[in-house]
Amino acid sequence: MNPKLSAHLEVSLFSASSIGRQLAMLFLYQCETDHIYFFSPNHFRAYMAASYQDLSDKNRRKIKAQARKLSKGAFQQLLTLDNTITHHSMNWSFSRIHAVDRAILRIGTYELLYQPKTPGGVVIYEAIELAKAFGSEDSPGFVHGILGAIAKDPKPYSSNETLPIKTS
Repeated sequence: MNPKLSAHLEVSLFSASSIGRQLAMLFLYQCETDHIYFFSPNHFRAYMAASYQDLSDKNRRKIKAQARKLSKGAFQQLLTLDNTITHHSMNWSFSRIHAVDRAILRIGTYELLYQPKTPGGVVIYEAIELAKAFGSEDSPGFVHGILGAIAKDPKPYSSNETLPIKTS
């Protein structure tokens, strides 16, 4: 894993939901760098086992559940998320968005569209914090702009295709 990414596992994000969100984003990023575009329970377990080295036992179950829910959901809706992000990223092709920013945007977009119990302001705030910790200097503003637009128009721009979800 990229040293910059692993070094920030416990950056000032304290709640189990926040750490789970962070781990889900890092898992999506790792999958993309490994060219894995479907949810693999085995890959998820291996990733989480490596990530748990830095986590206390106190909230481990909640953190894992949150990370699994977000990463699995993001993979299930990957094409719709990417289409929605592309729709709102005026003048940017999806391939031009840095991989870390794509992972942050995918998690944030998934939450805005499919997790209505999480307030949009919380989703955007935490995505900006992830962008500050893991992205470039321009990432926080970029992430804020796109997620802010999606929050104002929370319509999924879908594709008729769906990606496979491995269950083994």
